[in-house]
Amino acid sequence: MEQLVAAQRELHGRIARTLENLRKAGSAKLSVALVQSALANLEGKWTKFEDQHDRLLLEFGDKLKGHDYVSSDLVSTVEMVYLQQRAKLVELEQSLSGPSDDVVQKPGRSESAPSRNVLPRIQLPQFSGKFEDWPAFRDLFRSIVVEEASLSKVEKFHYLKTSVKGDAEHLIQNLPSTDNFERAWSTLKDRIQIATARSVRRNISLHSASSTRRSRRRNGARQ
Repeated sequence: MEQLVAAQRELHGRIARTLENLRKAGSAKLSVALVQSALANLEGKWTKFEDQHDRLLLEFGDKLKGHDYVSSDLVSTVEMVYLQQRAKLVELEQSLSGPSDDVVQKPGRSESAPSRNVLPRIQLPQFSGKFEDWPAFRDLFRSIVVEEASLSKVEKFHYLKTSVKGDAEHLIQNLPSTDNFERAWSTLKDRIQIATARSVRRNISLHSASSTRRSRRRNGARQ
């Protein structure tokens, strides 16, 4: 067990140093391809961390209860570090690749079409952070705001901030409004994907533990 815990802490350090290690290549060698490789490498490290965490829960669940690995909430700490590193890499990738798709005019939209600085009178969806509510919010917000070419990134970010509450709001509240819409949107999507995956694994673990207890009771009754 201690070897796995030590491996988790070592992965924590590697995840936290992702951007720092990338910058060691020097600004002259930084490229979109290099950043994309760093992103893929980061995803691999996070996946390995999650796999090892699942193994710890399944094999050493009882022993972990009083361990510093649980009391310090290392998993949440590493999760936040991973999200921060990923957001920074995405931001760096966007700065290297030039203007995003948001500034490219959609086909069929006339260049002389008047700019619309406010949304039509329609109730914007609200999202509190519950992963089960995310699909409906994501699809409606994308349709109303994200895909609206007449809105600037600052305006989109404003609408996003006014549409999220609770934990979701805390995730993006400290981001400056200037040119951070894609970063905020990606952060929300990544956090929900992680929360959904963790919920599924938790349900599987609970089902497995329940099945094990029932099996032990049946075996005990036979004896």
